[in-house]
Amino acid sequence: MEFLGYERSDGFIGVRNHILILPSTGCANTVTIQIANQIRGVLAVTHSQGCGQLGEDQEQTYRTLIGIGKNPNIAACLVVGLGCEQVSADKLADNIAATGKLTESIIALDEGE
Repeated sequence: MEFLGYERSDGFIGVRNHILILPSTGCANTVTIQIANQIRGVLAVTHSQGCGQLGEDQEQTYRTLIGIGKNPNIAACLVVGLGCEQVSADKLADNIAATGKLTESIIALDEGE
């Protein structure tokens, strides 16, 4: 029997090969969706967290978003930050990139209109 999955550099195996657009904060959801709508076949995941969080609440958001990016069905990830959130897009991207996946981050407020 032949398995048609994707072996990742961290040793995990995915059965999908998605490119993920992931906001670091709910405030970047609109930008995330706009980017995803421009590229056929990418996956945008939105959420309502990332602003005004502290302590364990903030750490739980980090763990959850990093876990989504590390999922073996994700081949590559673009983390979108707004620029003023508590949950850093760069920190998320660095943690996801540790799996060996192609991962980048952008800050919407740095990119202009």
